[in-house]
Amino acid sequence: MDPPVLDARQLARIQGTHRGFLYQHTYVVACLLAQRNGVVRVRVERDEDVEIVHDTETWYVQVKTRSSPLAPSDITGLLERFATIRSAHQRGERSGAARFALVVNTELGRSLSAIVWPPDMVVLTPTGVDSATCSGGLIVPTRTLEELLRLSVELAQNYRQSALRPDSLVAKLVALVAQASAGGGWRNGFATNDLDQLCELVTVQLSPLPRIQDYRSQQSEPDLSEDEGRRSLIVTGYSGNGKSAWAAEIAAHSPDTVVYVPCSAAPGEQLASRLFDACVSTVSASMNRGAYEFAFPGRNGTYALSRLNTKLDEMQLRVTVVVDDCHYLPSQMIVDCVRATPWLRWLILGHPSRTVDEVAALTGFDRVSLGGWDTDTIAAVLQSAGCSTSVADVAALQEATGGAPLFVQHAVRVIGRSSMDTGEYARAIVDGTTSGQTEQEIISEGAIRALDEAVACVASGLASIEVGFRADEWCRLLEAVVGVQASQIRRGLRTVVSRHIAYETHDGIIAVHDVFRPILNERFISAEQSTQLRERTVALLRGQLLNGHASRRIVAYARTLARLGRLSELADIANALAEWFRETGGLARKKWREDVSYAARAPMALA
Repeated sequence: MDPPVLDARQLARIQGTHRGFLYQHTYVVACLLAQRNGVVRVRVERDEDVEIVHDTETWYVQVKTRSSPLAPSDITGLLERFATIRSAHQRGERSGAARFALVVNTELGRSLSAIVWPPDMVVLTPTGVDSATCSGGLIVPTRTLEELLRLSVELAQNYRQSALRPDSLVAKLVALVAQASAGGGWRNGFATNDLDQLCELVTVQLSPLPRIQDYRSQQSEPDLSEDEGRRSLIVTGYSGNGKSAWAAEIAAHSPDTVVYVPCSAAPGEQLASRLFDACVSTVSASMNRGAYEFAFPGRNGTYALSRLNTKLDEMQLRVTVVVDDCHYLPSQMIVDCVRATPWLRWLILGHPSRTVDEVAALTGFDRVSLGGWDTDTIAAVLQSAGCSTSVADVAALQEATGGAPLFVQHAVRVIGRSSMDTGEYARAIVDGTTSGQTEQEIISEGAIRALDEAVACVASGLASIEVGFRADEWCRLLEAVVGVQASQIRRGLRTVVSRHIAYETHDGIIAVHDVFRPILNERFISAEQSTQLRERTVALLRGQLLNGHASRRIVAYARTLARLGRLSELADIANALAEWFRETGGLARKKWREDVSYAARAPMALA
């Protein structure tokens, strides 16, 4: 048993000092986790204990902890310091307005209760604070440190995608605030944009499956409705044959939790890390549970994936993983993930390629193709568009298109607008100017020729950029370069999506189908305009990355830099990523350099 201290009063003073600092640090954490509207950054231990920065004003906060009502001696010099800061703002030395707050864990004593405080100052105590007064990103203080810690843990429970338990998250943030208060770590303040990183949020599933309306089945679709063995499959076919649409239809009717991982936008990125994040975010959201129950802080790659597989197996939670455009990835990367997750069912979609051959050979998965639409389905599509549907004509169109849904839809649209009947158009495909061109190219050319000038310029602009954006982002990129007004750009985006030249995901990301890219690229816009668009894309992506948004677009950023020949900046990215991951226990420097290098080469190979 430890002996008693020699000076109990000194111990009480020391404990009170530490309790006060810990209360202040925890109060900062609670303000951060509350995420009140308008807060841009929270700074600590500068001109005041806490400084909460907004776009148009800054709150300067003094935090006091006492065991008895606050007395005038407890705030000696406070109003004078507030006046000095106020003057600095009034002189224009600091931007925006200055607001002030005194936060106390007790009530005010009689003398202070009678004071008329400045109009730009509020006093927050555990009682008598209404929601209007408690503004500026502040929260109502608690009487004790224990109560404040419990409040912070309750606020942390709102971060369900965090890989940390709520109490562990609070402990981590309090430590970071203490470090910043001592002049280290995040000494420049905690930006609200940094919260995802600070809270170790597992990345949500960024790319949902495409939206499907009035799905029509194909001839050779595997029947998974009563697949008790939950077999894994590789589905092959070129762009336009409906692989992604089939996967979306399976997901809509499957009892499994379905995780979708598209590979075309990030070919050099580690599949294991993306898949782990997507699985954790999707499974935790579907079960309304915290991500920390499935995540393993400090672990990544196939090890974390293997641990997750074991946990899902123990819970008997069925998960189907859809990997789309697998031909963009090295086969071994896919095989490593498959071997780490025997409990998961895999549906791997891709073009006929060496990657697909190797994955099939190394995993033993069955390889199937969907077979295209049969003549009955094509006839129904033709009939709905008012086109001729004789048996011979329908058979001719099926032969010319291979029954690929995307190309049948485009053929029907062209037939509906031309003077040819179905048979004539099918024969034009087969017997016309087909030398050196595939059926897909001919059908795609017909769809492109049907576009008016403004829509064609928009489509060509989309094709010059190898990453998808939302409609407002496309407007900003295209308006100044292509010379098309924003209203026409939005109309063009709607048109190319409705005509299946481009696709739109559930979260509004629009991108060109890759089969149209070589036909559209620099066809209706000049090479100079294409380069300008890529330059603007680099600037847009850089801004998103610097602001903590869309960190998964780092490879798209690298690919665009490579197309512009800005290789020195590409090397800087590789070095910066390697340094950051080495410091945070992530992937090694060499591997990330290989990934970014692969991303740089991929578009060249596809061009």
